[in-house]
Amino acid sequence: MTTFIKKTDIELESIPKAVCEKAVSKGIKKVGLLGTGFTMKENHMKKDFIKEGIEVFVPDEKGQELIDNKIFEELVHGTINKSTVEEFVNIIEEMKNKYGIEAIILGCTEIPLIINDDNSPVPVLNATEIHINKLIKMAMD
Repeated sequence: MTTFIKKTDIELESIPKAVCEKAVSKGIKKVGLLGTGFTMKENHMKKDFIKEGIEVFVPDEKGQELIDNKIFEELVHGTINKSTVEEFVNIIEEMKNKYGIEAIILGCTEIPLIINDDNSPVPVLNATEIHINKLIKMAMD
């Protein structure tokens, strides 16, 4: 089976790269990362940060499991529970106290439904918003 890749003149921008650039521009040296289990366990979202000397921390195993479950059992269905918001905020607070994170990456499109700068113990880096803004800027240039 042959695979064909069409070449275009359209410049692509990766989500991790765009979020990393934002963190660098803010002088952030330690970030937390929330997302699906895959996002938190694998390195695809972390590589650019590591290259820039930014430390990336994820919740402990129990926290990762809770976040992944809440994403797929509640958030993707539009269900927002006050208790879930509190659990996410507590996890971010724990990461702030344990690792000294200066910001939290919202590495899943559903997490901004419940976490934002108004309720997070640290500033948020909303990956979806940052990526879209970067794409708009690229289109306008």
